[in-house]
Amino acid sequence: MKTAYERILVAVDDSSESKNALRKASEIAKMNNDAKLIITHVVDEAAYAGVQTFPVDFFKEAEERGKELLHDMESDMMDAGLTNIETILDRGNPKVLIPKEIAAAQKADLIVAGASGAGTVEKFVIGSVSAGIARHATSDVLIVRKKADGYPYVSILLAVDGSESAHRAFKKTIHLAKLEKAELTIAHVINKRMLSNVTKNSKEALQSMEDAGWKMLTEYKQEAESEGISPVRVEVEHGAPKMVLARSVAPRHHADLIVSGASGLRSRERFFLGSVSEGITRRAGCDVLVVRQPVQEETTL
Repeated sequence: MKTAYERILVAVDDSSESKNALRKASEIAKMNNDAKLIITHVVDEAAYAGVQTFPVDFFKEAEERGKELLHDMESDMMDAGLTNIETILDRGNPKVLIPKEIAAAQKADLIVAGASGAGTVEKFVIGSVSAGIARHATSDVLIVRKKADGYPYVSILLAVDGSESAHRAFKKTIHLAKLEKAELTIAHVINKRMLSNVTKNSKEALQSMEDAGWKMLTEYKQEAESEGISPVRVEVEHGAPKMVLARSVAPRHHADLIVSGASGLRSRERFFLGSVSEGITRRAGCDVLVVRQPVQEETTL
């Protein structure tokens, strides 16, 4: 997966999903001229909030396990041929600390995290925390569910809504699809329930939004095809975007990567993207790339 990422931060614990994320992060680092790989483990203080009265120092034990984990993972990465590696052990709230403090201090342009999926028990650092990372990050975020041997991606689903953040995601997806030689599906989802809550003429408004959606998708399709991507499919769907994209559109097209823009917590551009990208990361059965940064001039993901 080639894009001009130079500093890749991967959040780890001892789960299999985390190991998949580390392997994928290492592959991205290799394909980007040995980009720096920063491996971080955060001891979640909330997980031990009710055990301070016990005689055993659970925090100390957790930190010792974290040190061993990071040492082993660094050794594995060196054995895999990487040399530009750093490890960071910290404690706090991982879904805030990782994207807001560690990533910022390290100037990371990509955060990689594993995801155990909504409803599972394995959510110590990875899982629900991955959605928090996607919500708070200012860099691109790749949430990994596939094993690293799943490279290259063969079917990419791009979610769009006409916002600037979606356009950035489109530009990055074009580069990805070309480099991975992947087929591309571009989908726009109209939330009819929300529409009925904001206008009395919901039927007319729906038709207007469908027309605008198809116009936007046609333009995206033409641009993608002009870049040599084939096949390119476009779809207008109805429903809750985070559900429809993750549970319906992606499985139907056997997507192994969903790409979504993110408009950020304080932006007004949250009609489709932003909070929806977080919902997709919780529900998708494949990898999810949340795009915040524009494509670099020399794009190589």
